[in-house]
Amino acid sequence: MGRNRLEREAAGYISDAFAVLPNLRELRMPQNGIWPDRIAPLLQSLGKHCSKIEILDLQDNTFTKSGAVALAAALPAWAYLRTLNVGDCLLGKAGSKVFFKALTPATVSPIIETLHFTCNEMDLAGAKMVPGVIGAHKGLKTVWLNGNTFSAADAVVNEIRAAFRANGVTDSLDELEDMEEEDSDAEEGDEQEDKEKPKVDDVDALADALSGGLKV
Repeated sequence: MGRNRLEREAAGYISDAFAVLPNLRELRMPQNGIWPDRIAPLLQSLGKHCSKIEILDLQDNTFTKSGAVALAAALPAWAYLRTLNVGDCLLGKAGSKVFFKALTPATVSPIIETLHFTCNEMDLAGAKMVPGVIGAHKGLKTVWLNGNTFSAADAVVNEIRAAFRANGVTDSLDELEDMEEEDSDAEEGDEQEDKEKPKVDDVDALADALSGGLKV
């Protein structure tokens, strides 16, 4: 269902459809213009109804922090997840930390192999969480981080590669050729974007419920 401009209304219908798709194993919905007020309930529904999902591709939709919170809450439901693509989803600095903090052995599929997290405005603080995630997930073979806002010359890049080597895996980090400069106004702009979009009550309730365990 990629590049279909599902946006708000159609994304809502798809969220409802997950209730009758309990055996769904692969979902690809990249580049559909889905905003945080719809991506969050979509993830909530997917986590509730589709526990057998193995491949989830939501690249190039808009998460911000509220979408990251919903994703973090859904992760424990997907025990068979092998590939997760949330690249170009604008999780931002805060959302990136929410996401990586949630990637613990207790909450994430033990068989996860591939994580796409490109172009999400993740800064150095978020990147410093990645080596620990790799160390905790021995089966993780590839992580894509290009286009974020930490520098390819930062020491954390060597730490990420070292974490992979400790797991017996080499050449598992993508080429960091197109890293972005950090924009001090970006996070404020993301939060304002969320405020301007229609809100969904259950998403707000979910964020409040998780705020104690996923503080950044």
